[in-house]
Amino acid sequence: MVSTGISLVGTQNTESTWLDNVLGKSKIGIFSPDFEEANNTEIHLRNGENVVLDCKVYMLKDKTVSWHRRTAQGGELLTIGESTYTGDPRISGVPTYPNNWRLNITDVRHSDEGLYLCEISTHPPTVLHKKLIVKDAIIEVLGDKSHGDTMNPEDHKDRFYNPGSNIQLRCAIRRELKTPLSIYTDIQWSKDKELIDLHNRQSVSVGTQVEAERIVSTLVVKNAMISDTGVYTCSLPHLGNTSFPRASVPVHVIQGDHLAVYGSSQFYTCNNRILVTVLICLLLCTKSVLV
Repeated sequence: MVSTGISLVGTQNTESTWLDNVLGKSKIGIFSPDFEEANNTEIHLRNGENVVLDCKVYMLKDKTVSWHRRTAQGGELLTIGESTYTGDPRISGVPTYPNNWRLNITDVRHSDEGLYLCEISTHPPTVLHKKLIVKDAIIEVLGDKSHGDTMNPEDHKDRFYNPGSNIQLRCAIRRELKTPLSIYTDIQWSKDKELIDLHNRQSVSVGTQVEAERIVSTLVVKNAMISDTGVYTCSLPHLGNTSFPRASVPVHVIQGDHLAVYGSSQFYTCNNRILVTVLICLLLCTKSVLV
């Protein structure tokens, strides 16, 4: 028997060690689907911003990809494949060629904070974890004082006032303590992208309150008129054209059946008109009975 001088066992061990170093002992990602990015990552953003969560998968084959989230409110299925299952219109699945199963969230709120899971339907499931952390907006219009300082999700959409009532809007500017205070106190208010002139109309005033980590500016428009309807925005000149989604609020000054919920009106509200209508009906009925 002739010896070749080559150890087959030794060669096999060397190749196995090399593969283990490169691929890991499980070989996951070569014979089954896996993710192309790091797991357990954090995404930081501000209230009101938009975010896209990537989920890049290779070797998907006949498997499917789904998004789930776990927040303080509980767990929820968001997407499966190209279909969106959540009833929240701000959230949608946006698959991008060739292998990115993206999740898109617009107008992010504090309630969106939590753990987002991109899951491949292997057995057991292969899961990519992304933690979403939502910070306060740098500039935002606050809720009405009767509802507290924090803005409700719907507060920035529309506010209604009756003619003759007082419009009061409050805006918070969150600052860095190392930055000079004077930069943050130069707050400007505009309506429909035009600066509000505080000198030519005595019924309009702006007050500023300095707190520990924020400055609160209050805009007051007394005896509101129909022409005061518009989109009001607070801004800082030194930030230029930077967009702050929570810094604007639509205001409507209307005289009609819509019940104004802010301020006190000198005109009839919806409840007043209902009462008057009932009284007229009672008078007419009484008159008909007497006749």
